[in-house]
Amino acid sequence: MARISPKTDILVLGVGFTGLLVTEALAKHRDRSKFTFAIAGRSQRKLDGIVGRPLLRGIKAYCVDVAKSDELRRLVTGFRVVINCTSQYWKLAIPVVSACIVAGTHYLDLAGELPFYFKSVALYWFDARGEHQTSASVVIHACGYESIPSDIVAFESVQKLRQRYGPDTRVSTSTTAMALHKAFVSRGTVLSGISMLRDVPRDLFWKSLEPFRLSPIQGIPPRRMTLYDLKPHVALVGSFFLLSANNIAAVNRTWGLLQSIKSAAAYGEEFTYNEFLVASSSNVARLTSILSFFAAWMLIYIPPIRWLVEWLLDRESAKATYKDLETGSLSATNITISAPSAHGSTPHCAKAVFKTIGGDGGYMGSAVSITECALLLVLHDPSALPLNSFTTSRVLTPVAAFGSMLTKRLIDSGFYEITTEILQ
Repeated sequence: MARISPKTDILVLGVGFTGLLVTEALAKHRDRSKFTFAIAGRSQRKLDGIVGRPLLRGIKAYCVDVAKSDELRRLVTGFRVVINCTSQYWKLAIPVVSACIVAGTHYLDLAGELPFYFKSVALYWFDARGEHQTSASVVIHACGYESIPSDIVAFESVQKLRQRYGPDTRVSTSTTAMALHKAFVSRGTVLSGISMLRDVPRDLFWKSLEPFRLSPIQGIPPRRMTLYDLKPHVALVGSFFLLSANNIAAVNRTWGLLQSIKSAAAYGEEFTYNEFLVASSSNVARLTSILSFFAAWMLIYIPPIRWLVEWLLDRESAKATYKDLETGSLSATNITISAPSAHGSTPHCAKAVFKTIGGDGGYMGSAVSITECALLLVLHDPSALPLNSFTTSRVLTPVAAFGSMLTKRLIDSGFYEITTEILQ
């Protein structure tokens, strides 16, 4: 292994489809002259091919086996931030998290696997007696599509209400309508999903799906329905969303973390979050919900269905190109409503919209957002980041760690448009 420079800021671990997107996002970044980065992976052949590209010439590459803890620890010690883009987080990522904590290196990933997230929180929940309390690193999971659109619109809607009506404004319901256009699935995503369904103990899998399993405190659970809407505020209807469990869990973790430290940005005890997938009509929404419930049941309980889906999606994922991703888009529209005051005043309503203007919100968008998370850790004064408010846990969400600083950087990236307003 080549000698690692102690001055290197960021390591991208994993050189598959997503890892390459993150690497290119760093190489083309508007602040490129202000940071250094390198890449690492298991295949020397792949690494050689990546650093041979014109955009990435001169970037250091390290061949590493994440199963070899000593080798992994020596590698991450030389970096300030590790971006873990390996797939199958449940099987491969815990040793990387552990190595980063021991080394005092910040850890970021794009994990959409709730059992892994739950396991990480359980293992690395720091308290006054915890062995990791002195670690200078933070662990931030789901720094992409897996949490950020949902978490940011909920956060910014609440802050908009507070700015307009005062810091004591109590929040009740917050609902997000998620609209996806030309969503793509990579081989790594397929492998992660199938691995999770196959390898995670069933009781842990079901526990991880509970809406407040990742939160340090319990709140009000959302209702599961076949038909959702944002009426009368916005004319959007939709169905149960298969990925909503990830997003709801992340939003509730942010809520719980902010509540637990009595942050000025906290949402209040009455906060309830829900999410749905936009549909063209109420009838389509109801049908889609029923089919989604049925599909989820088959994937969980019928192994041959998983094998078939893996085969079909693996074939389809091979067809996606970077040019294809540019045709995709994502839009998340949130409506957050304040709780009535003791004097019976009419509840107030805030609207936040998070949308891509540069392409696919899954892979391209995740590459942009995790890059901005990493650069918040590298380029900003650590004492100025909201993450320093959390002294009993260093396993944070992107929004809890960075707040509106992340919103601003995402807007500045030119890939996202994020707006908020008060609805009368």
